[in-house]
Amino acid sequence: MDHAKISGSTSPVASAHEVWDRMKRSFIPTAEQRAVIEEALRVGDLKVKAFAGAGKTSTPQLVAEHFGHRRGMYLAFNREIAASAARRFPPQVGARTMHSLAWASVSPSARNRMSLRGEPPHELAARFGLGPLEVRTVTGNAVEIALFEIGRMIVEGRDRFCRSADVQPAAQHIVVDDKIDEAVAAQPRAYLLPYIGRLWEEGAAARATSAISPDVLLKLLAFSELRIEADYILFDEAQDSDGVMLSVLGRQRHAQIIYLGDPYQQIYEWRGAINAMAQIDAPECALTESFRLATRSLRSRAVCSHCSVNARRSLDRAPSARSWWKTPRWRRRSAYSTQIEQQYHGKASRHSTRTRAEIPQQSERCGRGDAG
Repeated sequence: MDHAKISGSTSPVASAHEVWDRMKRSFIPTAEQRAVIEEALRVGDLKVKAFAGAGKTSTPQLVAEHFGHRRGMYLAFNREIAASAARRFPPQVGARTMHSLAWASVSPSARNRMSLRGEPPHELAARFGLGPLEVRTVTGNAVEIALFEIGRMIVEGRDRFCRSADVQPAAQHIVVDDKIDEAVAAQPRAYLLPYIGRLWEEGAAARATSAISPDVLLKLLAFSELRIEADYILFDEAQDSDGVMLSVLGRQRHAQIIYLGDPYQQIYEWRGAINAMAQIDAPECALTESFRLATRSLRSRAVCSHCSVNARRSLDRAPSARSWWKTPRWRRRSAYSTQIEQQYHGKASRHSTRTRAEIPQQSERCGRGDAG
C-alpha cells in the first residue's frame, strides 16, 4: 500500500482528538452523571436508566474520559449512530454495531450471501413439500392458511429464533395469527417447527449457497463465542436489545459492561426485542434531569419575549398607533365598526343591521366626522 495513503488516513483521527478535547473543556456533568461515573469506577457491570433528554449521549463519553487509557467499545444499533459516536469518543474507544462485529467474524462466503435475493415464501413452502393448512378461527369458522403465509411463518419463526438466546428453534418462535383459535394454534406450530429447524440448518451450514439474513449472521456470532477485545463495553439503547445480543454480551466476562437505555422508549418489541433494563442483574443508576425541557422552556420564553417586543414596536411605528392605544376600549370598538362600514361608501355592512341613515350618527357620536 502507498505510504502516502497510510499517512493520510490519520487526519480523521486527529480531528476526532480535537473534538474530544473541546468536549472535555466545555462540558460540565450534572450531579446524576457524576454519580454514574463514580459507580462505574467503583463496581463491575452497571445499568443506567436514562430518560428522554437526560444526557444519555454525553454520559458514555464522560465515563470513557474517566476510564483513561483503558480500551473501550461502544455498541450502537445502527451505523449512523456508531459513526457519530466515533467522532466524539477518545481514540482508545471503538464504536461499532453488533451486526458489524458479526460481519467481521464470519467467512467471506457468508458475507457474499448477504447480497443474494431471498427465496419467496410460497416457493420455500413448495420446496419443503408443504400444502395449505385448514384451521379454525376464534369465531368457529374454518379458514385456509395459504402457501405464501405458511412460508412466511417459517421464515419469521427462523428469524425469531435467531434473535433469541435459545440454542434451537422452539414452538414459541412461531407467530400464529390472532384470528386463529388459541386452542388449535398449537397444531400449526408443531407442524411447522421441524421446517424452521431445517431452514436454520440450511443457512448456518458452512458450505451453504442460499441467501443469509442479518439475524442469521448475528446468531452465528453468538455460537462462535466471539471475544470482544475491550476492557469495558458501553451498550447503548439496551431497552431494544434482544436475547441473542444479551447472550453475546453475557459471554464477555473479561470486560465491564455498562448498559444504557430508556425503558419507556422500547420500539422493537414487535420483532422480539426484550427490555434488558428489567432483566439485567446489576447495580442501577438513573438520569432523570431532562436537558430538553429546560432548553425548550428557556427558548419558548425568549421567543415569546422577542415576539411581544417586536409586536409592540410594530404597533408603535404604525400610523395613529399611539392614539389608538390611548383610546378607551369602548371607543375603539365603536370607531372600528364605523370604519368597516365606511369602506362600503356609506352603505351598511352586510354584517350590520343598521340602516344607511344610522351610520353617520354613529360616526358623529365617536367624534370621527361624517361618514361620507
